[in-house]
Amino acid sequence: AGFHVSPDVGQIRDVNGDGVNDVILNASDRYVFCYACGVTQIAFGVFRWDQGNRRMMEQPIQEMLMGQSGHPGRGLTNEAVMLARAGLWKDAMARITAAKQASRGVQPPFSNELVDWNYGIIKLHHDAMAVDLTQSAYPLLSYVFFGDYASAVNLMRPYSAAQLFSVASPLIKGTVAENWLPETTGHISTSASAAIQVQGDPSASSGQALAPAFFLRGWSSYLANPGNPAQARADVQKAASLAPQDALYKQAAALLAGQPPTPVPTPQATAAQPRRIQFAAGATSAAVQGRVTGENIDDYVLRALGGQWMMVQVSSAGNSVVLEIAGLSDGRPLVRSHMRQTFWQGALPATQDYSIKAVGTGAAANYSLSVIIPERVQFQPGAISATREGNLAGRQTHEYLLRALKGQTMTVAIQSPGNRVLLEIYGISDGQPLVRVPMGVTTWTGVLPNTQDYDIKAVSATDAATSYKIEFVVK
Repeated sequence: AGFHVSPDVGQIRDVNGDGVNDVILNASDRYVFCYACGVTQIAFGVFRWDQGNRRMMEQPIQEMLMGQSGHPGRGLTNEAVMLARAGLWKDAMARITAAKQASRGVQPPFSNELVDWNYGIIKLHHDAMAVDLTQSAYPLLSYVFFGDYASAVNLMRPYSAAQLFSVASPLIKGTVAENWLPETTGHISTSASAAIQVQGDPSASSGQALAPAFFLRGWSSYLANPGNPAQARADVQKAASLAPQDALYKQAAALLAGQPPTPVPTPQATAAQPRRIQFAAGATSAAVQGRVTGENIDDYVLRALGGQWMMVQVSSAGNSVVLEIAGLSDGRPLVRSHMRQTFWQGALPATQDYSIKAVGTGAAANYSLSVIIPERVQFQPGAISATREGNLAGRQTHEYLLRALKGQTMTVAIQSPGNRVLLEIYGISDGQPLVRVPMGVTTWTGVLPNTQDYDIKAVSATDAATSYKIEFVVK
């Protein structure tokens, strides 16, 4: 028996590959911050059937004991268990995979039972955390939970040490962690300390980089107690000594030691701070206006989740203002200004802040920049319909994204007071309109022309605020 605070209490499947189903209970913490904050600490409990005692019993990850001395996978297996217990799931997965490969074809008196169990349980956690990273509202902490400290530090590299080691750190201020600073620093400190303790063991430290864990622990220590930076100073200095070529560690160590740090060029250090675009509560779009002179650039930043579909358009006289969009954490460009594009749409590659630039190409020009991230509609397993309710300000639009197959019949119906909310539907891939707002319809049924995402808009046709209910049916 088990329960959980959200759907997905668990599942039944074969964890260790022996052909017998096992029970997986979801023990993940959805309240790392708040339930709706979008940060989860993944954890599972695995239970197997004990045939001899006719009962279910929990199966933990565990070391191979002295009775298996000489087993070709014993050393690697025990390292993997130690790393997993310290939250270093990425490294644990690499070790246990190597252990499984080394253990192929073992003969009695050796057994691969523990290798298989450890492999199954570690992979269960590893894979779930890898998926969660693409959805996390605060990837820095999710990388820490995953044990990937180097990737967590990489999220910090666009900023200077002075920006990071500040009560207004851009990794905190304006993020979901802003109102949960004690929880953030506590989780980082606890996780990094466990990782440092395990990595300090020579039998488990091969290939490990201790510096990022020390640096993150120092950073969290500083934010938790900026008035007493002794622990932060020691940890950051340790990181700098372990990775002497790392400019960020060196700069931070000098800063905390009270020395004038050598400037490290960064986009944030050499340019004005970008203006953050934020959607109103429940909205799927936002718009800003501005003016660029000559070939100047207006810089904006927007946080969005990996896998979300984003549409960005800039409008100006003569299309003299164009777009440039890139991920701030991974540096991946989505559109370059030399391409002279005024519209871009696509699936976002990662959860991160995205830089959106309005780039002037000639004479001074006014512009309007709009960003749309439709709400994804997904049916429950076995269902053919879904319903959403909402409220719209005057002339406001709420956009939905629904994937359906060629030849299916889709019906979309909107109910609103006085039928003041209208429909617009078109295909994302082929751009084919199925219904437009000027048609004035609130219900549409038709056979779909292609397999693709369909953009479905609920459009307020009145200046007054209004409520609505929309139903999607695909069969």
